Amino acid sequence: MYKKKENIIKIELDFKDISQLFNPFDPSKLTEKDLNNDVVDFIISYFNEFNFLKRKTRIIIHLPKKNHSKKYYGDTKKAISHFFEHLVKTEDKKINEKIKKGKKELLAGLIILFLALIIKGFINLEGSIVLSLLGEGLTIGGWVAMWNPINTLFYDWFPIKSKRKLYDRISLSKIEFKFH
Repeated sequence: MYKKKENIIKIELDFKDISQLFNPFDPSKLTEKDLNNDVVDFIISYFNEFNFLKRKTRIIIHLPKKNHSKKYYGDTKKAISHFFEHLVKTEDKKINEKIKKGKKELLAGLIILFLALIIKGFINLEGSIVLSLLGEGLTIGGWVAMWNPINTLFYDWFPIKSKRKLYDRISLSKIEFKFH
């Protein structure tokens, strides 16, 4: 629920047992466990609904009173933050891979464009429609070879960066437990 008056995005999760929060097949210790995919999807979709970057965020986990153990919940807070911090690192790697790929594609595209323009320069374009068309085709082909590198370097990583900001914001959210 979003509390406009407080300018806080609050996501409230209600569980019968804290183990529902985690992936049941993950054998890792608590602070390194993966979260349940449905819980992750719910948290991400909820945060996506709001302009989360300009608001405080809080994750509130509701549990029955019988399951109360302060140490366990401290580790659970660490586990949630750690999980989203790991997603941040994963997105950082994706961004770096995109940039490396874009640089390689840019080099290849520039070589193709350069070769196309050199070949066009050697063709005698005057007097022959076929040679003129070939020359223009080479120019167009060279610039088309530049399209993907430009797209990769200037546009492809924006969605990844956006996801990274979301995961970072979630990892920094205050996590509270409420018992009923």
